[in-house]
Amino acid sequence: MRSAPRAWLILGGLLALHAIAMFLVVPLLAHHVTGLYTIDFPDDYDKLAWSLAQGLGYRFFPDTALTLTREPGYPLFLGSLFYFFGYSIEAARAANLVLTAFTVLLLYRLASRLFATRAVAVLVPALFLLHPGVFVAELRGGVESLFMLLVVAFTLLLARAAESARTRDYALAGLLLGLATLVRSTALLFPFFLVVYFFIWPERRPSWAKLGGQLLVLYVATILVLSPWMIRNEQVAGAPIPTASVQPIALHAGQYICSHRTLASGFQQLDLQAALFRREFARAHGLRFKGGYYQYFYDTQDELTLSRLLSADVVANYKAQPLLLIQCPVENVFNFWFTGKTWSATAMNAVIQLPYLILTILGMRAAVRTGVARRTGIFALFIAYLMLVHVPVHAQARYSVPLVPFLSLFAALPIQRYLQAKSSARPLV
Repeated sequence: MRSAPRAWLILGGLLALHAIAMFLVVPLLAHHVTGLYTIDFPDDYDKLAWSLAQGLGYRFFPDTALTLTREPGYPLFLGSLFYFFGYSIEAARAANLVLTAFTVLLLYRLASRLFATRAVAVLVPALFLLHPGVFVAELRGGVESLFMLLVVAFTLLLARAAESARTRDYALAGLLLGLATLVRSTALLFPFFLVVYFFIWPERRPSWAKLGGQLLVLYVATILVLSPWMIRNEQVAGAPIPTASVQPIALHAGQYICSHRTLASGFQQLDLQAALFRREFARAHGLRFKGGYYQYFYDTQDELTLSRLLSADVVANYKAQPLLLIQCPVENVFNFWFTGKTWSATAMNAVIQLPYLILTILGMRAAVRTGVARRTGIFALFIAYLMLVHVPVHAQARYSVPLVPFLSLFAALPIQRYLQAKSSARPLV
């Protein structure tokens, strides 16, 4: 389908509004926003990026050890911006806006292939751009904008591989999965959901043996992309870790917040208390570090030691309070979609997210009724998968932002059906 000039005018206008709000409006209102949402550099990515830009290696500070705390993809990306433009949140925001534009292009192409009407192809990226979480992600010097682009590209290629059954397409999907994993590792296990996909829609399934071989090819390609990071980790830490050492910290934070949550305590307050617990915990075990939300170690082995000790502590707590194994995942389903820094932010998130979720459910129903469920099945499964990855560990609303492209893909369908019903247009797909 050829791109309609009117479609690109609409989407270009929405991107222009993002830019105007980002560089003209937000600076005037920043002090009102920061109480609800973080719009600066989060999660210490800037520290790693600045160290890389200064030629000091992958560490938080010049005097701390090389680290595995974060996957290297976004710090490398951000570090390249710092190298050319200096330490600048504005450069990060401009880059995030460009990444969003590429995501819009992919969503338009994807929706054009999946659905018969051009209006849906415009609605999908428009809904993506209208979601406030996408705009907040652009304002942050964080990982979300880059991760969204990569997971949309990866799932698009995986859907094509499932349709074509070509080994080459699985290899290409594996390369994109490797890049996405270098940014954030949460998508790493999703290809195994192809078993669920082909169980529901077996008509395009190759033999199980062939599918196993194709998944092997996919993960060989993924490991090929991850191998420089794994080799580096082997040299630095003595283990070819393909992801990062932050997972036990997330596991502990999730359990601590769940077990201490009350109506009087906000999410951010408990998150900071959990960080204080980890500092005291590390100090009690004789580990040397600089304090902060994260611990910045003087020895890489101490970083790994804390990861092992935290994992053991979390397991011990679950054994002592087995009901938490039910309570925490149930709460994390809510947290994943709605929970913000404070109860006010949580209420605002609910106002934003609920319409998208309701429209997404209606859109999935419409996809089944109109015969495009199989073509959209990979994307529906990815929504379920990413939520399930966070539910046992740690969840908050910003972790659901990478799913906005996929929510928009389905949310566009009931909107278009409603508009067609009002105008007596022909069927949707």
